[in-house]
Amino acid sequence: MFKNLFKNFKKTNNTEPTIAPPLKIEPETANDIKVVYLHKKELTKNNLTEACRVPDAPALILGFVSPDLDMQKTAAEIKPLIPNDTILLMLSSAGELCNSSENDTIYQPSRENRSKILLQIYSKRMIKKAEIISFPLPNEDLKSNNVSMKVNERINWIENEIKKQRLNMSLYAANSFVLAYADGLSNCETFLVQAMYNTNMFPCPIIGGSAGGHLDFQHTYIYDNNSVLENHAVLCCINLNPRYRYGIFKSQGMIKTENSYVVAVSNAALRYVESVIDSQGEVVNFLDLLKEYFKVNAIDKLKQKLLEYSFAIEINGEIFVRAVSNIDEVNKRIYFFCDIGAGEKIHLVRRASLLETLTKDWNSFKQNKPKPIGAIFNDCVTRRMVNSTEIEHISFFKDIPVAGFSSFGEIFGVHINETLTAIFFYHLTDDSELSDPVYNNFPIYYSQFQNYFVNRQIIQYKQTNHIKDNIINLFDSYQQSIPTVIDDVRQIKNEIGNTQKNIVKLEHSIDANNEVINTIIEKNSSLMVRLEALNDSTNEIKKVLEMIKNISSQVNLLSLNAAIEAARAGDAGRGFAVVAQEIRKLSEHTEHSIDISNEATEKLFHDVKKIGLMLQKNKEFESQINSEKQIFKENVQVLSNDLLNSINSITASALTLDKLSQTNDSTQYELNKLAETVKNMEYGM
Repeated sequence: MFKNLFKNFKKTNNTEPTIAPPLKIEPETANDIKVVYLHKKELTKNNLTEACRVPDAPALILGFVSPDLDMQKTAAEIKPLIPNDTILLMLSSAGELCNSSENDTIYQPSRENRSKILLQIYSKRMIKKAEIISFPLPNEDLKSNNVSMKVNERINWIENEIKKQRLNMSLYAANSFVLAYADGLSNCETFLVQAMYNTNMFPCPIIGGSAGGHLDFQHTYIYDNNSVLENHAVLCCINLNPRYRYGIFKSQGMIKTENSYVVAVSNAALRYVESVIDSQGEVVNFLDLLKEYFKVNAIDKLKQKLLEYSFAIEINGEIFVRAVSNIDEVNKRIYFFCDIGAGEKIHLVRRASLLETLTKDWNSFKQNKPKPIGAIFNDCVTRRMVNSTEIEHISFFKDIPVAGFSSFGEIFGVHINETLTAIFFYHLTDDSELSDPVYNNFPIYYSQFQNYFVNRQIIQYKQTNHIKDNIINLFDSYQQSIPTVIDDVRQIKNEIGNTQKNIVKLEHSIDANNEVINTIIEKNSSLMVRLEALNDSTNEIKKVLEMIKNISSQVNLLSLNAAIEAARAGDAGRGFAVVAQEIRKLSEHTEHSIDISNEATEKLFHDVKKIGLMLQKNKEFESQINSEKQIFKENVQVLSNDLLNSINSITASALTLDKLSQTNDSTQYELNKLAETVKNMEYGM
């Protein structure tokens, strides 16, 4: 979301570099802290010799180098020009902070190719002892976005690296502090600070920042008096001489709003938050929640809105900012410049005027304190960019030899963003004590910072225990449902047994019906044969009747002819003999036909009688079929009832099983959440 802001930042600062005239170095050696801001061409023996004229010689030179310069070459030029026993610690910077004759503000122009080196020289009269330890940071997997090391493993790894270093000095809160600097692209600042607390080697304030550089975020560098380092941390432990004191200053241009969120799912290693717990206790996606809160739909509008806001954790009533670095719309994640752990409460904070808040914080801080003799500033680069118009008016440190840089992250007890952290130095001329809350109450501050990490783990353990309790309750519910399921299964077993018995009865009934039906089929086949024979007999009778009809017709005709012949007389009598002969023949033929008719009739009657007997038997079969049908119907009804009971039992079991399935799903969800939470705790993801 800061990409366009970075572009504008470069444009507004892209003026031609100018070489400042050599600073006038007073021969007076009363000043314990000196600051010189030089162009690379001004790294001359005379300038550095003059700068190193501090009481008892320089003990430490702290340098901030613009990213266009080669750190190794710069160190090689400076080292021969300073005393051999002077420690040189330098960091690459995204912008330098100091007073200069060129500008009224402490924020020096951060134009490209400015080739500037800011050096702050500390006297041995002020610093009793200074010692540097440096060590690598385990961040190879973080660079590849493929986290393979657990959080505790990473912290323990750094802790062991610190313990390997031999620290030849004792640290006390009354006169000691540690300048902690890390590679600004390592993503290990929180792990570094936590490891420092775990070692119990640093019972004093820890303040510092992350090395800056070009805003393409490709490289940052630290020079530890011997080598140029990347992916490393450098700790500069300092003891002050008697009468020298320090005060810790912190200023944030943010105001806490009433809105806060408990982080549900986050990745502390890759520094993103995915979901939070809303006011109803529901886990919701953080991106969706912010869209709803700000009443925007487009990601660009949300990013623009978030330029006015940020987020912060709270430690003992004091906020520590976690700034948004980017929004991943595809995976619905919000990335930060600082890590945020699951279970942490983050507050929505609103951006306020940098000039007003810094003025207010400074006026409050300097009360009851003498004038400081110098200060080291660690200031977030986003403060410089977001407040580009206001930083031109930050001039109230004008008479103090301050030096610092725009960093990629600040450290004050914990890792923070968008904050100016500073350590101011004082030279007391009497036995009075410095009135500074951090200095005077350091054990409280130390315990609060240390407890922050402990509390974060406790919160995560509480979150884990809460999920564990949910799982136990679900298992209890699961266990209570099991007896019901067992009873239902037993009932189903009994119902299935009854169903099996009735199916056997039904099978017997079906077999009996099959026998009856087969008999009916056989009888019907025989009946069909008889019916065919009856049909043939009927045809024969029909033929006989037709024959008789023909004979009758002929008899009638002969009778007519006889009548005619009778009417005639005499000689016609001969015709009667012929007629008589024909009648006799007809009579014989008729008798024969009648015989045939009688045989056919008898045969017909016989067949009809058989059909009658068969129909009688079929009637008996019909009664048997009806009886079997009733038995079959009753068996089917019993089977239907048994099946209905079984279905009801199965339905009841299914409902119970559905409840168990829901319980199982809830349990699995809680188990997955527990596994994810544990993974977050172990890997920071």
